[in-house]
Amino acid sequence: MEDMDPKRVILITCVSIDFDLDYLPHFIKHYSKLDIDQYRFILHSKEEIIQDKFLKLFENLFEGVKAEYKLEFWSGVFKYYDKVERLNNLIQQQVGTYYVLADVDEFQIWPDSIKNSIISNKGEIVWGNLRDREAPEGSSTVLDSTIDIDKQFNIISNKSNWNSDLYTKPIAFNSSYTLRGCHDIVDVDKFKAIEQKATVIQVDHYRWNDKRLDKMIERHENYKAYNREEFTKDTSYVLSMYNVKHKSII
Repeated sequence: MEDMDPKRVILITCVSIDFDLDYLPHFIKHYSKLDIDQYRFILHSKEEIIQDKFLKLFENLFEGVKAEYKLEFWSGVFKYYDKVERLNNLIQQQVGTYYVLADVDEFQIWPDSIKNSIISNKGEIVWGNLRDREAPEGSSTVLDSTIDIDKQFNIISNKSNWNSDLYTKPIAFNSSYTLRGCHDIVDVDKFKAIEQKATVIQVDHYRWNDKRLDKMIERHENYKAYNREEFTKDTSYVLSMYNVKHKSII
């Protein structure tokens, strides 16, 4: 195992330009309160990306934020395992570093500082349990950057109905580990680790906004296509959440 002293913590995330930009002000506001030294954003779009536009956007978003940030641009068809590979490439770039993994709609609730939590967990992986946050208006809610996200999405629910494997995911770990997917680490049994008293924290999952249906439909079509290319990303959880014929969230 690497040095347990978390001298540097880097948050890594992949953001869909096509669907997720509304989260960014809330995401940066939330995580800027934590002891994160650097953010690494992978920005994806199915279309060609005008990079100057996003360089300016992030300059504005990080005004007053002490942490560093870096952007990586990715254009083309979204493939899940391409995302995982890109995240792993980031993890491997700095040995001896601790990484926080968070989707842009996932807001981790740390009871202590990240670095203190890693130390008390003896440098092992910290896991997160997802819980849905919904708005009273349902899945048509448009994110408002001027209102705290937890006030807009003030209902705690289990709308996603995750199975146990998807419900729990790695959220902080050192650079010796490799992601198998966004919910698993290569050669690590997360359930055994949790039985052995690994640290587990709550993660508020704000996925049910007005862009969710379109994103699910597009991802489902992408997954079907590359399953035909002999990848194995299961689409059943996507299918379970919306009515294919009427293209509406169940």
